[in-house]
Amino acid sequence: MIEPRATTFEVRCSPAAAFELWTARTSLGGRRATPFSAEPASEIVIEPRPGGRIFERTAAGSSKNLGRVLAWGAAAAAEYTCTCARTPEDATEVEIAFSPAGEWERA
Repeated sequence: MIEPRATTFEVRCSPAAAFELWTARTSLGGRRATPFSAEPASEIVIEPRPGGRIFERTAAGSSKNLGRVLAWGAAAAAEYTCTCARTPEDATEVEIAFSPAGEWERA
């Protein structure tokens, strides 16, 4: 089994704002293309519910599945799989939570 990797970083905004940027505005950040299709004006979409899809939508209207939402919490937390352009069997599981600095501990 591969041990989980934990990464912590601090941003200057509320947990709710950080969660919104991470999930609803995933394609922002100055990139002209995503690393998956490399097509300009493509976006990554996360459907905000358990069972929701994570996919890339290109300007031409095509889409590529990238993962599936496993859990979605109102407390600025989510868990999902990410295939990162591989097969669903090779998916990485991602758990993310946002909290005020110094108050969050991994369970």
